[in-house]
Amino acid sequence: MEPVTPINENYTVFIDKYIISQKDNPRDNYGPFVIPNDKYFVLGDNRDESDDSRYEGFLDKDLILGKALVIYGSFDSIKNERRKEREGIK
Repeated sequence: MEPVTPINENYTVFIDKYIISQKDNPRDNYGPFVIPNDKYFVLGDNRDESDDSRYEGFLDKDLILGKALVIYGSFDSIKNERRKEREGIK
């Protein structure tokens, strides 16, 4: 197994302070695992509420149609304000 490099995900949202055990739900404790070739593991930025690969499994490479180029309407529900620094062409 290749070494794992942590990434800074300062855009993620964690509101629920309760940690759910893996035997009950994969939301907070998932893995470790190996992603097969031609597959992708996708995560939503609102980790408490996203139905992503933790629930739906890996995404086939041939289902990816493009790359998002613009972020609009980014909203911080904790501060109740727009996150203008995230919006625009990326």
